[in-house]
Amino acid sequence: RPSRVFKRDRLRAWVAQDAAIELVVDDDPQVVQMVRDLGLPVLEADWLHVPKDEQQVLWEAQERLGRT
Repeated sequence: RPSRVFKRDRLRAWVAQDAAIELVVDDDPQVVQMVRDLGLPVLEADWLHVPKDEQQVLWEAQERLGRT
């Protein structure tokens, strides 16, 4: 599954268990938006600076192959 789907499911499960989520940190803009949509505090990490040609490979691994 894409990381944003897996992470959404885990976050929802923790929220349902009344887990205290103080901050979610992620470098994927789609995950960051999903966390915001869930109403949770989120910080977009900027440590991953990947060259343009490698971004497609990373996207395919995460989104199409479900690997992170």
